[in-house]
Amino acid sequence: MIEKTERWNSFAYKHNDLFGFVDFLAVSPEQGTLALQVTTSSNRAARKKKILEHRKEVEILLQAGWRVAVLSWKKKGRSWTPDLLEITYEMLFE
Repeated sequence: MIEKTERWNSFAYKHNDLFGFVDFLAVSPEQGTLALQVTTSSNRAARKKKILEHRKEVEILLQAGWRVAVLSWKKKGRSWTPDLLEITYEMLFE
């Protein structure tokens, strides 16, 4: 199952992500919990950087057994192709 976690802050007129970087949360008995930041392929590096700016939160989620990833989409012809970049513990200290 999957749920959107991004909220609209009407006082600040901006979107707020869960933990500062999670757009969607996916939970599966077989695959556990996956925190997703969703974007286009041209913004993938910026979204990876955004996640890594929340190093403490990401480290806690990874230690809790969650997976954290950037899901980017690229248009090829008339269809969109997904690409999943999983954030690893090692990336936090590069």
